[in-house]
Amino acid sequence: MDGIMILVFGVATFANIVVIYIKLKHNQVQNAIVDFAVLAILAYVFGSTVSGLAIATITSALFSIYLFFDPPQINLPTRTRGKKRNWRHSTNL
Repeated sequence: MDGIMILVFGVATFANIVVIYIKLKHNQVQNAIVDFAVLAILAYVFGSTVSGLAIATITSALFSIYLFFDPPQINLPTRTRGKKRNWRHSTNL
């Protein structure tokens, strides 16, 4: 592998980490979690070869930038404090 390829992969990895850091800094935790999960999955799937890992790194960096401008809208269930749900007497089944 020549020096230019190593430089490109290093820059892509750096950009990916910086984008995840910026997302966490701007309180976009769900966005950062999705971004990191995509990075981990791509590294696992394509990580058996150097070329595959390079593709995964660059793809993840580009996906990070895309998600920065169009963050996912994930609606997670919220917990209510102090209220226990009585499942036997619930009418909303």
